[in-house]
Amino acid sequence: MCELGNSVINRIYEARIDEITIKKPHSSSPRGDKESWIKSKYVEKKFIQKLPEMGRNTLLRRSSARRNRIITQDRPTQRPPLKPKPNRATLPRLTGLSPSDIVQKNNTHKVEEEEEEDLSGLHPGALLYRSAALQNFPIMADALAHGADANW
Repeated sequence: MCELGNSVINRIYEARIDEITIKKPHSSSPRGDKESWIKSKYVEKKFIQKLPEMGRNTLLRRSSARRNRIITQDRPTQRPPLKPKPNRATLPRLTGLSPSDIVQKNNTHKVEEEEEEDLSGLHPGALLYRSAALQNFPIMADALAHGADANW
């Protein structure tokens, strides 16, 4: 999770903050307000974006962090692409992140074929498992936020 940073984690846990009437406490706010905010955000998970409904097609792409590690270690990928490349409209919308946040283009290195996988209707545990296999950290964090069991 350190690789993601606070901004990505906050975008997951505060995805619906504008829809809720609770105001985010400041450093000068009373301790009780801060505690209730933390409880609402991390325990009750009031502000996370709901997972897509069953049957909606969402695609998971291999994390750019994984691709960059492979490139820097000079190891070619051994797995063929799972599906042909779809258009930009079918990129994941699970975390509320833009496609460029999830999959960053690296113009200085050779472009690799990106693997994609249909995630329609996956349970949070299965979503965590698949995103871990593809080392897509933002989707892993989102699955954990939705209650995925790390030992699933």
